[in-house]
Amino acid sequence: MHFKKAAELFRRTNQLDMVANVHLSLGDSQVIRGDKGSSCAYYDQSLDAYREWEQAHPGEKVRLPPNVRNFAELIANAKSEAACKP
Repeated sequence: MHFKKAAELFRRTNQLDMVANVHLSLGDSQVIRGDKGSSCAYYDQSLDAYREWEQAHPGEKVRLPPNVRNFAELIANAKSEAACKP
């Protein structure tokens, strides 16, 4: 519930990088809870928000885990681990 409220607030204040982060966290939390179906939708929402942010901030980068080239790869890895359908 708190994550969803945070995503709404970040969207209202146009902090789309944070919206992407919140949805990524929501997806991860659903995987931990065993609800992999819900996680896939959150991962998609995360990537959508990131792409919006990226368009508004060309050339800017986000911090990623080592060995991850870009945000799309991060989401693809998460979706693979959650066994999301392509």
